[in-house]
Amino acid sequence: MKKLFGLAVSLLAVLAMTGCMGAPGEPDKSPEEMVQESFNSMYEVKSVVYDFTVDGVVVPPEGEGDKITFDMSISGAQDITDPSKPKFSMVMDGEFSLADGDPEMASGELRFNADNIFFRLTGLSDFEGAVPAEMVEPFMNKWYQMEIPAEMMLNYSIAGDEENMTEEQKAMKKLMEDTQFFKDLKYEGTDGGAYHYSGMLDTDAVIGFLKESSEIMGQSVSERDIEEMEEVFEMMEMSADMWIDSSNMYMTKMAFEMSMDIEGGTIDMTMESELTDFDKPVTIEEPADAEIFDPMMLLGPMMMMQPGMEDMEMEVPSDPFAEGTSSDADIDVEGMEEMDLDELNAELDAAMAELDDAMAELEGLEMPE
Repeated sequence: MKKLFGLAVSLLAVLAMTGCMGAPGEPDKSPEEMVQESFNSMYEVKSVVYDFTVDGVVVPPEGEGDKITFDMSISGAQDITDPSKPKFSMVMDGEFSLADGDPEMASGELRFNADNIFFRLTGLSDFEGAVPAEMVEPFMNKWYQMEIPAEMMLNYSIAGDEENMTEEQKAMKKLMEDTQFFKDLKYEGTDGGAYHYSGMLDTDAVIGFLKESSEIMGQSVSERDIEEMEEVFEMMEMSADMWIDSSNMYMTKMAFEMSMDIEGGTIDMTMESELTDFDKPVTIEEPADAEIFDPMMLLGPMMMMQPGMEDMEMEVPSDPFAEGTSSDADIDVEGMEEMDLDELNAELDAAMAELDDAMAELEGLEMPE
């Protein structure tokens, strides 16, 4: 099920990302032919600027949590003109609120240039204390850099020249080209220089695509996986509007509306994407002050979040492996006495008691044959 869910998310992202001029004449093909031709033309695009928004409301079943509202925008550009040196940028801003409370926010920026990824956190709320300031402040508005193999950006790409694709990617591209993901398509007229179409997501086509794509990628899909996916789609309804540029058949805009009823709860969500500057050069500026990111950087702020640790003074050698350096860092434990060890032991005892209760419940369960 996790494999199919991941593929479903990737599929929706591809559909959303494949989403003006004098008024065009009437289309000379059926809605199904026009929409499919537009999607297929998008697989040949090598660079594009994108703007994606999503907002929604999640209402859990009564007594099982609070309502969640969210609003997110993502914008940037991508360029695979040279497959060995892919370029990608993204700016993300999001707001979230729980039970109609004050909104919490998160924002950041990412840049990928050939084989280096640059990222920074530009804003993050404390989410009512769940994200302590001590954990965030050391990283705020600082550029970090990580080296990543360029092939990673292209492993699952089905856009660009086939000569740069693996056999699996070619098979995936053909499957995408042969699959009609929308049904009940209707021509709505012209909008500027674009043809406007509406339709509904064809869940049977999506399930068939997910099953075949799993086989192409060498992943096994059980009948239970398919049944679970069918159960999810039975609870979901998604409508779509698509705008196709009459001059080049590119999908310049897509809008989705999705609703789900899940065991007494509901999810309502809208998504919209706009694409511009097709096949124009993309320039990614590498931050000059970027610092090499080491996951161990997170250790210090996490330690300072522990009770009593904020008053400790730690003095660590700049090169702990240099000749003559002791294997033990010089640590001034002044302030350690302020740690309430009795309180910590009591919390540990309580946690162990809860674990014992859980184990006892498990031992009392009758396991199926």
